[in-house]
Parts: sequence; C-alpha cells; structure tokens
Amino acid sequence: MWTPRKLRDRFVTHEHLGTGRYGEVLRAFDRVQRRMVALKVLDGSGASGLVRLRAEFVRIARLRTVLHGSPHLVGYHRLLLPRGELAGEAADEPALLSMELVEGGRSLGRWLPPHVSPEARAAPLERVLPQLLEGLLTLHAAGLVHRDISLGNVLVVGAGEPLRAVLIDYGLSVLEVEPLPTRLGLGTYVAPEERREGRRRPSPAADLWCLGMTLCDALLGPATVPDEPPVPRIREAELRPRWKGWLSSMLVEDPERRPSAAQLLAELRGEAHVELGSRRGEDPVEPRARSPQGEPEGHRRFLRALRGESIETDVIRVTGGLGAGVSELVDRGIAACLESGSETHEPPLVLRAECPPGLLQSHGVVRALGDALMLHLRRLPRRERSPLPGARALCRIIEGLSLVDALFEPGADAGALEEEPELGAREAFRTLLVRLARDRRVVLVIEDAHRGDADSARLLAALLDPPVPGLVIVLAGASVVGPAPLYGLSERVVHPCTIELDPPAGFPTPPAQLASDERSSGLLRVAAIATLPLPASVLVEVAGGSVDDDSVRSAFELEDRGLLDASGPDDRLFLPEGSLRGALRAQLGPAQSRRLHARIAEQLLAEERSDPAAVFRHLVGAQRATDAIPHGVRAAELAAERLAHQAEVELRRQLVALPGGEEDWRRVRELGEALVRASATLESGEVLERAAGLARRADEPIAQVDHLLRLAGRQLMFAGELERGKQLFLRAAADLGIRAPRSGRLALGEAMLRRLLIVLGDALRRRRPRPRADPDPVVAQALWDAAMATSMIDYPTSDALAMRHLSAVRDTGLRSQWLQAVSREAASCANIGRWLHVRARRMERECAALGATSDDPLDEAWVLFAVRSAAWFRADWSTAADAARRAERVLRLRCTGVAWDIAVNDVFLSSALAMMGELGELRERIEVALRHAHARSDRYTSTSMRLGEPLLGYGQGNCRDALAMAREELGAWPFREIPGLLFPWIQTLVGCALHDGRAAEVREDLRDAWVAVRRTGLLRLECVGTILLHARGRWLLATGARRRAGIIAWRLGWSSLPMGRAMGAALRGGLAWGRAPERARGWMVEASEGFMACGMRTHAAACRHRALALAPGTEPAVEWPDGLESERVADALAPVAR
Repeated sequence: MWTPRKLRDRFVTHEHLGTGRYGEVLRAFDRVQRRMVALKVLDGSGASGLVRLRAEFVRIARLRTVLHGSPHLVGYHRLLLPRGELAGEAADEPALLSMELVEGGRSLGRWLPPHVSPEARAAPLERVLPQLLEGLLTLHAAGLVHRDISLGNVLVVGAGEPLRAVLIDYGLSVLEVEPLPTRLGLGTYVAPEERREGRRRPSPAADLWCLGMTLCDALLGPATVPDEPPVPRIREAELRPRWKGWLSSMLVEDPERRPSAAQLLAELRGEAHVELGSRRGEDPVEPRARSPQGEPEGHRRFLRALRGESIETDVIRVTGGLGAGVSELVDRGIAACLESGSETHEPPLVLRAECPPGLLQSHGVVRALGDALMLHLRRLPRRERSPLPGARALCRIIEGLSLVDALFEPGADAGALEEEPELGAREAFRTLLVRLARDRRVVLVIEDAHRGDADSARLLAALLDPPVPGLVIVLAGASVVGPAPLYGLSERVVHPCTIELDPPAGFPTPPAQLASDERSSGLLRVAAIATLPLPASVLVEVAGGSVDDDSVRSAFELEDRGLLDASGPDDRLFLPEGSLRGALRAQLGPAQSRRLHARIAEQLLAEERSDPAAVFRHLVGAQRATDAIPHGVRAAELAAERLAHQAEVELRRQLVALPGGEEDWRRVRELGEALVRASATLESGEVLERAAGLARRADEPIAQVDHLLRLAGRQLMFAGELERGKQLFLRAAADLGIRAPRSGRLALGEAMLRRLLIVLGDALRRRRPRPRADPDPVVAQALWDAAMATSMIDYPTSDALAMRHLSAVRDTGLRSQWLQAVSREAASCANIGRWLHVRARRMERECAALGATSDDPLDEAWVLFAVRSAAWFRADWSTAADAARRAERVLRLRCTGVAWDIAVNDVFLSSALAMMGELGELRERIEVALRHAHARSDRYTSTSMRLGEPLLGYGQGNCRDALAMAREELGAWPFREIPGLLFPWIQTLVGCALHDGRAAEVREDLRDAWVAVRRTGLLRLECVGTILLHARGRWLLATGARRRAGIIAWRLGWSSLPMGRAMGAALRGGLAWGRAPERARGWMVEASEGFMACGMRTHAAACRHRALALAPGTEPAVEWPDGLESERVADALAPVAR
C-alpha cells in the first residue's frame, strides 16, 4: 500500500471514501490540527501536472477565505506539496489536500429516492436548490467559477430538518480573470460556450448550465441518447410549470440569457415568501417606526455616540424590554467600531463581557472583562508590556491577569497593599486602562448589565472619577424599575447617553394593572412572559434566567389577585424554569413549592420535546407529595426515562451532523457536556477535545480551555484511551507553564498520570498567593479533576489533592462543590483507618446537614455517596448496599447528568452484594451495568463488572469454570495502570483455586495484586489491606505455611474493622482444624457472628457449615440466611482440605 512520508507523519488514514477526477479521497485524522479530515491524494506527476498543482495552489489560497464563510461549500484546510515541487522540481510523492470531512453526506444521486416519478423527486430537490444557489453565489462573488457541478459533486447531509447541501471538488475551478483551461467537465455538463473553438474567459453562467444539467438528470434520469438536447426532454416531462421554467432558463444556449445565481435565488425566495408570509389567524406585525434615513432614532443615536460623532460621552446605556433588539444593536455598533479604523487611526479596542447569570457574584462583571483583557495583553509584544503597580492586588479579583507575567515586578508592591487591598486593586485597574487608552480608544461592552453586582460597579466607578480619556463604557441590558448597581454609573458622568428601545408594534406588553405595582421589575418581566403564547421551553430561553427571587415568590400572590394567568389553555405554567431554584433558596413555602414543582412537571411531561434535565428537577421537587402528580412518582419516572432516551438519541444525531468551524466552539462544548451527562464516554471525550481546540483558536480564556482538556482527558481514560487522556492532561499542564520531567523515575511515559497530577496540583495551589477569604473556583475545580483522575492510579496523591480541594472550595460559596468535597473527605477518613473514624462520622453529619437544606437531587445523592463510600470502606456491607440502592433511586429519578455516577454506584453496589452473597441481585446488576456500559463505550465499567461473572460461578459451586473465567478476565484487564478495582476479585480467584485444589496456580496472581495495590497506595486503605491479607492467609494455609498464616491471623485479629476480626477468627479456626476441634468450632462461631454483623451472609453461612461439621448435634446461636440458594452457597464454600 502507498504510504508517503507526509501521510505517515501527519495523518492517520482510515477507510477509502472515493476516487475523484485527479486522485483518491481517504478519511484521515490530522495530528497537527487534531480533527478528522477528508484527505485527497492528488496525482501531480509530470511537467503538466506540476503546472496544474501550482495553479491549484494559487486558487486554494484564494478559496480558503471564501469557503469557510459558507456552510454550502466544502472547506479546504491545507495543501501540502512535496519538497521541491514549488521550485519547479519533479516530485516522487503526490500532493495532499486536506479538506473538511462532511460526516454522513451522500451524493445527490444516491440521496434522492429511486424508482419514483419526477414529481416525487422535485419535492426534495426544491429544498436542496436554494442551498446550492447560495454556495454558487458565494463562489461567484469571489470571482471563482466551479465548472464541475454534477450529481457526484453535491453532498447532502440529513433527510429531515435540518438539511445541508454542500458543493465539493474544485479541481476544475478557475478565476474569472484567468484564460479558460483546456480541461473540460463531463459530456453534456460542459457549457456550450466552453466547447466552441476560440472560447473566451470563463463565466459564472457556465455554472448555471452545469446546475441545470444536474437537476435535469436528477429529475429525469440520464439521457438515453448521447449528447441529446436537454430542453426537449424537459418539455415532454411530467413536471410542474415552474420547474420547467427554471430548467429551461438555466439551459439556454446563449450564456447572456441565463439567469444569475442571485436572480434565481431571489425568485425562489420570493415564491417562498408569498406562500409562507401569511399565517392563518395572525395579523401582520408592523415594522418599527424609522427615521427618514431608514434607521430607528435610538439606533442612530447609539451608533453616533459609540463612534464619538455626537457630544463626547463616557457611559452609553442601552436598555429595552423583551423583543426590543438590544443585543442586535450592540452587535451592530461593535461591528461599526471595528470597521472605523484607517491607515492613520487604529480601530478601537473592544473588550466584551457578559454579566454571569443566577445569583449575584462578587466582582463577576470585572472578572468577565478580565478574561478579555488578559487575552489582549498576552497578544501584545513583550516590549509593549511593563510592570503594573498593584498587580498582585488586582489579580486577587481578576485571576486571569496572573497569566500575564510581564505585569509583575517581584517585591515592588508586596507590602504596600496589605492595609488597603481593594484600594490598590482600583488604582491598578485604572492605571492599566489608562495605558491601553493612550494610543487608541477603548470600549468596554457589558451585556445583561441589569444583573451586575455592586462590587464591580465600585471598581468601574474608579474609571470615571475623573474619567479616563479615550474610554467608553457601554451598558446593555433589560429595563428595570428597581435599583441596578451598574446602571448607576451613568449618573457619575456629565454627558451620559441613555437610549431606551421599544419593542415592535404588536409585541405583547405587561398588563396595565402592573404598571403601578410597587414590586421590582422582575414582576413586570414575569407578567410579560405570561402573556406570550409560547411553550415553556421557549419562555425559559427568552427569560434567560434573569427573573429575580421576589418575582417568583410573589407570582402566587399575583395569580390570586387575578393579575397573572399562570396557566394557559393546556394548563401550561408560564413561569421561567430558571428562576425556580432561586425561589426555593428564598424559602418559598413548602406547600407552594410542591404545587409549583408539580404543575411544571405536568406541563413538561405533556410536551413531546421537553428538556429531560428540567423534568427530573421538578419531579424530585414534587417527590414527597405523590398525589401532586396524577399517576404517581413511578409513572413520572417511566416518562422521565423515555425523555432521557429521546435526549440521548437526539445527542447522537447531533454528533453526526455537527458542523465544523471556529464559531461553533460553544455549541460543541454544550454537546460534549450533554454527552458527559448521558455518559457516552468515548464520544464525549472526543467532542470535548474538539471543543477545547476550537476554544483555543477562538482565544477563549485559558481556564476554560484547560477545564475542557481535563474533562476530555478523564472521559477518554474511562473509555480505555489512557494515552490520549494523559496527553490532554499534559497539554493542560503546559498551559500553566508546567513541563513534564524527562529523567529517571519521574518519566511520565512510565508513571502515566501520577506524577504529572502531583505537579499539576502543586502548581495550581502555588500559582498565586491567595488569602483564605478570597477563594479561587478555577483552582478548586482543577484540584477536583486531578483528584478524581488519580483516585485509582495513586490513592495517596488523590487523597492529598482532595484535601487541597476541600480547603480551596470551603469559602467559594459553591454549594455543590463543597458538598462533593465533604462527601469525598468523609469517605477518605473512613478509608485510612481507626484513627480517623471519628472525623469521618463528623464529616458525614456535616454532609447530611448540607444536603438537608437543598432541593437538588444530586445534592441528596452526594450525601448518600458519603454514607455509601464510608460504610463500604468500613466493610459495613449492608449499610453500603442500602445507601447505594437509595442513591440509585435518586439518580434514576433525575436521570440526566448522572449516568457516570450511576455506573460508579453500580460498581460499589455490586462489590457489596458480592461480599454479602446476594447472588440473584448481583446477577441482575451485572447484566444491567454491562448493557449500559456497552451502550456508552465505557470500557472501565464494563471490564470491572465482567470480573463479577466468575463470582457467580464460584457462588453456585462451579469452581473449575469460575477459575478459568476469572483467569481470562484478569488477563484481559486493559487498565494495567489502574488496578484499583482488582482487589475484590482476587479473593474470588483464590477461593476458586483452593476449592479446585489448584492453589499453586494463583501464587503469581496474588503476588501481582499485592505489588500493584502497594504501588498505587491502596494498601493504606484498611478495607483493601484486610481483604488481601485474608486472601493471602487462606492461600498460605492451603499450601501448608501454617506459621505465616498464623501471623496474618493475629494481624487480622487486631483490625479496627469487624470484617477483619471475623476474617481473623475464620483463619484461626482453619489453623485449629483437625488439632483442637472445640477451639476451631469456637473460632468458627465467632467468625459467623462477625460476618453476619457486617452483612456478609455467604461467609457467615460457610462458617456455620464448618461449625456444624465439627458438632452436628448443636446449632450456633446465630440468625442464619434462609433459602435454597443460600444453602447451596454454604455447601459450595465448605472447606475441602481439612
């Protein structure tokens, strides 16, 4: 097979996609650009080919700027010419053309339905034709002629909505200013003017001929007679008159009489407008009142003020209600500012930020501005950066500036800011803006300014007292009646510019009775939303979550007063869902909150395409009042599962049809996070990796890019892609200035992620000195990611990172992260041993107190996680299993966003059931978990759960098959660097070997497990160490090493875990077997009581069987399990070597 060097070094090739006119096309992965591409291998051998490739190179350089601007033209990424070819030398290797990969695209000929009438084919073609004309219009506007439009060079993606048609293959394209080349297209697809002798320069009309022939063949099939004129075929065909008119106009012999792409597109859109422009039962919406110049007066005032053409102002305030077009006006103004530059004057520097939604955050607006400011400073040449007095104080507010090293001068201001840190930050912020505004104007654009916080307002006010020359602050947001801290900035300047935009005529307005209401403006917004005839899913998006708590809390009062109709004709509740949790935080009454939850749940369940996450939040809110939902909670759970399945199917469909382009990085991130919630492990990791690359190219904040990289790396690790996950963590570390160690035992290639994440955690903790009162959520999130990624690789490191995360998140106010940290710490304290059990209990109580004040089911789940994990590591299996079952019920009710938590919970529950001997439930758990893990490509969970299958055979007495199965599964274990879940099944392997009389065969397995657990630090966990000690003691006893087995039995007897003491007693009973029957029976009775107290019914039954074997006439005073299966397990576990 042909493998040139460039292809081998840069591209990873996959399947063959097709063969074009001048080369084959392969599906490949570009290692440099980190994306899937369509790789065209161009055959450019010979002198003529050399000339053609050079000309192709010039056209592609022109095309790249055009193609990426249209979704209907396939994008070109890069043309790679062999060495020496551009210099005119012959090349041994073909050139490589990297193009956009149109996923799921089929050629137009294959996309159309076969064996149907022309009229049946005309309907889908009528949807494709406008998109093809838009693509041609873009090409022609750039002076390019395609010249090779055919059924094979048009790809169509999708069958319903949305539909995308794409033009491909520009091998014959030419510039209009070039002479017409000798190469022609296919037969009748070549325009008549190009076939004539003495032909002239190429014309866009030739593309209309090609398009007409393509549509003609698509409708009528290929001509039976070669070179048959197309017009007579069209006249005889059974087509509508409009189709005959379109085709006849495109296939006129004279190019001057053919319509242009713009004319034909205008005709199509005009006809569509006539058909769709009038809706039944609706009055047309009148346009806004415009000035004689054609622009609304408010728009003209804003643009003049922004460009400085009117009275000079420092603050421009633009407000308006729903539908007023505030965002549209701001976008237009920014575009006009950036286009106002010239050769002598630079365009203004525009720094744009959006107020964070939800509760007011301290300095939230300034931090958002700081991200844009940091990106601008990092782009500046180093010579233009200079140290900033007070930079350290400013970095405590704007964390992103700490990545700009040139702002700091060590020791210059370390002691001067201790007394007045906020004053120092204000002065530093003003000094920085003065420097930036010295050479050109600076425009600070703050969107959703009505949500701004008072801390940011005070910091921005320092820029206006006195005003910084050349600085303009634009405040854009909703009209409010109550106080808005940022809007008060307009009162601090002499000439403020205040613009109030009105919604268009016919747009619904709030009831007149609310105009004089003394409540805040949020009520007006609720009332305005209530009058809109829209479903709740649309209203949530329109509201933007900006309705305050008082609005929702008083909505019931408005409803009682008759001023607000909370339910529509279909019993729809017109309240923005995003404000519900805020209302609950504001201590909405329990009866009212349940009523609100139940009504919203009913409404969302009635809608076909509801957001599953919203459904589950409200179902959990109404969970305690089962009569509030008509068919009970179980019916709601079933409906919620149906919606979750629909959501996952929709996500996978969107993943296939996901368009490329740098402008889509937010859409890609949202899809990746949604796939994480659906626990599509491999797909989510790849999509998040792609989102991180797009965000980096879009100059997004480093913290955002690094978080996406870490999340993608974790998902890929759990999907079995350990090397790819490690590389993503390496890239995240490199952004923070961390370099991988190269020498000795610190080599990352051998230790995987362990030492990297130690360095990462240290670097995040030391990145900048921060007082305890000023926490850093970015550092806290990074520490949490690192702790989770190392939990099964290096437990001491994971525990240390979790402790740092607990300290970092304590004062952030992020309730969910604090609950996670406390839950993790409760489990960690229970893991290590008896000295921290008291602290573990205290952390469990604190976790339960935090969860009791929350209505989020995920918070309740974290409380149960703490109880489950702590009980599991204390070997209290019955408590652990009960908490895991309760956590599963809560998670199943929420259903979205928790699939990975359900998978981890299944592993904990399955191992607890194995220790308890509940084989029936264990069998069901393994089957369900394997089915779900395979559906989401989760190798970590699937391989872990498959290790439980030998345990079923072991418990049913089929030890020989169970031993072979256990050996096979352990041999296929892919996570050699993550052996954390192996230790519960080592005991199964040892037990199978002992009962089958093959103890010598498991010596190496037992030794490898001991070494792996010691290496990863899991041996410090008392539960893990106890299980492995017991397995080793049983093996030593079976092989005759009684003295060493006695030492292990003595060590187990001093364990702080009841399970450990019971195992020690059972081992001592085995040592006394055959020598001191009475002592052996006493130890077995003690062991059975201990195992029963831990919930280990199988082990208790085995010890009971042994005790009965020693004294058949007596029964130990213990409550034994009932049922045939338990007795069969007891017989299977009876000792065979006495």
